[in-house]
Order: sequence, then C-alpha cells, then structure tokens
Amino acid sequence: MISFAIAPASSPSTIQPMIPTIALLCLCNPSRNPYPQLRGGNDGEPIGYLRLAMGTIKGSADAEIEAPIDEVFAVAADVEGSPRWQPEIKVAECVDRAADGSQVLVRMTTDAKVRRLTSTMRFDYEQPRHIGWAQDEGDLKSVEGSWELEDLGDGRTKATYRLEVDLGRVLGLVIRGPVVGVLRGQLIDSMPEKLKRFAESGRG
Repeated sequence: MISFAIAPASSPSTIQPMIPTIALLCLCNPSRNPYPQLRGGNDGEPIGYLRLAMGTIKGSADAEIEAPIDEVFAVAADVEGSPRWQPEIKVAECVDRAADGSQVLVRMTTDAKVRRLTSTMRFDYEQPRHIGWAQDEGDLKSVEGSWELEDLGDGRTKATYRLEVDLGRVLGLVIRGPVVGVLRGQLIDSMPEKLKRFAESGRG
C-alpha cells in the first residue's frame, strides 16, 4: 500500500504536486493499485483513494494534397514504409499479409515522448478511399483510426485522418496536461500534412 499525506479537501492544489510521484510509482510497478490510498490526520488513518482521470486522445485533421488519389492511397497503405514520413514511428514490421499483398497485421514501435510504445495493429482496406486500423494487442488500452480519401479531380486528393487512443490507467497517469497536447499534435493534427509533403515529393 502506498501512503501519502494529504491537505484538507479545501486545498486541492496541495494534491496536484503528488500526481507525478504517483504516476512514477505506478509505472515502476503496474501491479500496484493505480488509485493509491491517501492517509491524513494526526493518526495517519486512510481517508480515501486518489482517483485520477484517465486519458483519451482523439480527433481528426485533413489536408488537400496535390497528388492523385491512387498515389496517396499507395503511400498511406504502405504501413511498413510509414517511418519514412512519420518519424515518431521507429519500427513497422508486417507480420501478416492478405492474398493481394496488403499489410493486414503490422507490429509497430512508436515514440510517445514519455516512453516508447509497442503495438500490433490490424488493418483493413477499401481501395482507394479508406484505410482503417485497430490495435490487436499492445501497450495502450485501445487504438482505432482511419484514413478517408476523397478524389477532388485534377489530380488532387483530400485526406482526412481520424484517431482515437485510450491510454489506459497506467499511461493515463503520466500522459496528462501539456503532454496530451503535444501527443495530439504529433499523432493527429500534423498527420495529414506529413502525408501531403511525402506524397507531393514523389518519393512514394
């Protein structure tokens, strides 16, 4: 059991500095109760558990790309090649392919700032307009995302990226506040622009 001193309920600002310590303890030993027991008063009796909000990162972003929809789809569908234009992805290894060669199951390692995360993602494809994925197993509680592509004509494509990540109770203790904004920018807001730059460069 982890014990902490606590100020009266009327002083919540005193509890806030404890959060990083609690997060580190949970990371060092995830088997511990993620809601540590708080002790206070003269006799140190338990006065409750500190419950911390768990993190979800979700959103969407889009961009218009000066490249035909088939070329944009080919770049986005090459998950093994994603580290070429998504620097936060350190490893992408396809472990299962469909009969047509599409990458169905991909093992990935991603730099999430506070630590590296591993996951195995399952992909589905509707060429040339849709790519979807969900986590089969990994460090996060759940991951679901998609690319939706729209042919704008004249060799132009609109790419819309959607992602929802449930960090789970342990990572939710660490990835909080400004870090959530940084990760959202890295994992969602900047993604269509990364695809745009790579597809328009002709390197796909």
